[in-house]
Amino acid sequence: NDGGKIEATILSGGYTNYSYKVFVPGEPDLAVFAKLSFEYALWNPDKSSHYDLQRTVCEYEIMNLMAEKVGGSVVAPLACIDIEEEGQKMKVLVTEWSKADEQFCNQFIDGAVDSRIAPKLASTLATLHTMDFEPNFNEQVKPCMLSLFDQMLAYVKTTCEEMKPKDRTEKQLVILGTELAMEIANANLADYNAPDCLIHSDSHVFNIICEAKPSIEKLENFGPDGSFVLVDWEMAMAGPKGRDVGLALSFPIGCMVAHALAGHLDANESINDYIVTLLDSYMECMTKAGKTEEELASIMRNIPAWTGWFQFLAFYYLDVQMVNFPCDSENDRKYVKDSMGVLGFKLMRLAYDTDYFPEGAKAEQIKRM
Repeated sequence: NDGGKIEATILSGGYTNYSYKVFVPGEPDLAVFAKLSFEYALWNPDKSSHYDLQRTVCEYEIMNLMAEKVGGSVVAPLACIDIEEEGQKMKVLVTEWSKADEQFCNQFIDGAVDSRIAPKLASTLATLHTMDFEPNFNEQVKPCMLSLFDQMLAYVKTTCEEMKPKDRTEKQLVILGTELAMEIANANLADYNAPDCLIHSDSHVFNIICEAKPSIEKLENFGPDGSFVLVDWEMAMAGPKGRDVGLALSFPIGCMVAHALAGHLDANESINDYIVTLLDSYMECMTKAGKTEEELASIMRNIPAWTGWFQFLAFYYLDVQMVNFPCDSENDRKYVKDSMGVLGFKLMRLAYDTDYFPEGAKAEQIKRM
């Protein structure tokens, strides 16, 4: 009514969607976030793999529920709109605009991590994981992801059988042998299909937004509040315990390898403090929620499984996000990528191979290893 214009800027062009800031220039409070979702996922090498748009409707529903329960760590959704252009169907999700505006991944790249975020993230995830749920919630996101599991299993089997390793990762698979390596990979697949609780399912640090750093004149690393927002809920579903915390650790641990190559010991101390705080805070939340010692041990065992899965599949096999690691050279980046393959499969083995680690191990024993 005042004659102002609405403008939009592209925030990111992702593998499954584009996101925008829609705003009125000169009015900082008049802004919303909008995400345009597609029927396909470019992160999947199988380009024929369909990615059901019902996921955006479910994203709206779970964000609405979580925004009521956890306040500022999940933004409230405003609308979910159907779009069709030249025969292609899409959906637009509109949410409130978050004042947090920097990807959390940057702190791990820089090697200075705001440890205040760890207990807040732990509490948010624990709230999600202890809610009542329908076992089939958003299950239509699974087929696209399951095709990646098929590719992973085929790669592991072929590598073991051909016995012509090209790097340390493939050498490890050959040494494990087809039977054990496939047993671990198949256990991971079965775990993905376990509807243990509601999960975000894509909770890596690129989907966590935190306060931007203060101006350099203030000589402070972090904003005043230590606030964050967990975003991109389109893959939320009923799924395996441990997956969300595991994914949240995958990139930070990879950054530790990169920082170690560069001799950045202070960076690794900061990242390690964050990791330990996140694990301890999450397990404390789950204890307060009434989980038994046996359940806590099972959760802790599952966490490294999903850290390892993301490192092995996303970083090593798919080469996703590798460009973001803080490497000084291309050789270092190749070394980190190979390290993610080696470490990723070791962590999966820790979770699923009972000969490697005793079945009756307590949560604290597993965390220490």
